[in-house]
Amino acid sequence: MGQPIGPPLSVILPVFNGAEFISEAVKSILGQTYTDFELLVIDDGCTDNTFEVLGQFHDDRIRVIRNAVNSGLVHSLNKGISQSTSDFIGRMDADDISEPNRFALQIGSLKKNRELGVISCGFRSFSDIAGGNREVILPESDREIRRDLFCKTNAFCHPATMMRRAALVDSGGYRQTWFPAEDRDLWLRILEKWRGANLPQILHQKYENAGSISAMNLVRQNELVLSSTVAALDRKRFPKGTNSDVLNESWTRGHLFVAFGLAFRGAKKNAEKHIKMAFHMDKTISREHFQELLHDRIDSSIYLGNADTYAAKRALNDIVGFQDVINCDLRSQIGEAEAYMHLVAAFRHRQLGNRLRAQNEAVKAIHKNAKHARNIGLLKLAIGWPVNNY
Repeated sequence: MGQPIGPPLSVILPVFNGAEFISEAVKSILGQTYTDFELLVIDDGCTDNTFEVLGQFHDDRIRVIRNAVNSGLVHSLNKGISQSTSDFIGRMDADDISEPNRFALQIGSLKKNRELGVISCGFRSFSDIAGGNREVILPESDREIRRDLFCKTNAFCHPATMMRRAALVDSGGYRQTWFPAEDRDLWLRILEKWRGANLPQILHQKYENAGSISAMNLVRQNELVLSSTVAALDRKRFPKGTNSDVLNESWTRGHLFVAFGLAFRGAKKNAEKHIKMAFHMDKTISREHFQELLHDRIDSSIYLGNADTYAAKRALNDIVGFQDVINCDLRSQIGEAEAYMHLVAAFRHRQLGNRLRAQNEAVKAIHKNAKHARNIGLLKLAIGWPVNNY
């Protein structure tokens, strides 16, 4: 990737037909309080007037690199990195906005801590798809990030990250085979040698729409999230000096995550292997985090399946069958999970405009576990029913 010869920071901004948003994104970068950077905009074969919009900016820090044809996100990212000239690599998306002090705070942290390979920050998500607008504060410390590293979809906000060039070189950069989960695969590999962090401040605005890469590839992305976790757990690499308790918790949670993911895919035998590994590694941690990670998997299954509960029902039945293997009674936890499944299905049906089906799922939730359903308090919010009527 070459030796850094330019300013301390190179910002990589890939764009494909982003004329509607690109101007505001570029303005937010040029308006940073930290000014010593270059902005590499990778025009990935745009067929709209993105290039003309970019031509309206007259700033020597901007370099526009044009792909002859649309080559995809991973190719564009690696091309930008290969042509960058800096010790630090920042990311930005064409339809996002960064707060003015984002770069200053991130590069300050990277310079202060030489073990830090990647840093992100809190962000606001504006969405025209299910989920609406929200503020997200990501786990802040390396310890907290590793706790979730193997069992959550992502530990960082990709377009709001800043990375040490050496960490990218060590990891081998983005890999096309893992698209559209190329960022998660990268974080897993970077954090095998380097530390990670997130700033607690909201420093980025992220726009999500039905036409985004993630939204259009959710099923494939979820498959790759699971596969990348399995690959990382097999490698079992970590930076020197990492606390053994942190590793134990993160790997135990990781094996639970994989077990539930495989169970929801119908891979019962492999699911049993991973749940056995989790409980063998640490039974206390497995029991403490069982419900949290199972509920996460139910959320994904119901959302991706447009409120279809078939896969979840089958998986929960398989999971309760693992009791003898792990020597642990799971019936009460599965009972709560079944109630939660029906409540999530009720929410999803309501989002899809199926009011009657939403009500039917809510009734099923109450019948499965009335106390749990009331405690969650989803019925009144999602369906409009007074919880105390049932």
